[in-house]
Amino acid sequence: MERNIEFEVEMAKNYLANHRIPSNILNKRDSAHSINIGEMSLIYLYVPKEFEKRARKALGEFIDELDEDN
Repeated sequence: MERNIEFEVEMAKNYLANHRIPSNILNKRDSAHSINIGEMSLIYLYVPKEFEKRARKALGEFIDELDEDN
């Protein structure tokens, strides 16, 4: 998963944790600048390869729930 909103990635990480899927966040945002556009502002959520299918399914459900709330 990649987003430029840190809060969404943190929520997705917690959602995966509730499904017992380990994950790590990699934040490429430059802390010296408040840039929120382009690849330099993306925040990535990684899971181990053996959890990929479960994570994709869970994140699909998570995104559907987010869309319903908006």
